[in-house]
Amino acid sequence: LAAIAVNQTGTIAVQMPAQRGELYTAIYHNDAVLQPDTVMTLPQWEASLKPHSLTHRIEAESNQGQCVDGILAIALKRWQKGERPHWSEALPFYGQHPVEIR
Repeated sequence: LAAIAVNQTGTIAVQMPAQRGELYTAIYHNDAVLQPDTVMTLPQWEASLKPHSLTHRIEAESNQGQCVDGILAIALKRWQKGERPHWSEALPFYGQHPVEIR
């Protein structure tokens, strides 16, 4: 979600379809994270947006191959700041554990 918002300025809300009728959501202000990646229902998302004065609200599709440049831009900024995170921080965010089928 951060890669979708990386080239925007102001307060940006990003949402993308998740499973079970929920949304992947996040809110950013320039380089700051106001709400980290979270999975929530549409009513929860709408409520979380109310305190913010949004510049952009982006409804992203689930196919985000075009965001590779944004991911690389974020990685470069962090590298230039001296951040050297452990590889495990690059694991995908799924929002919740899969449902067990019995």
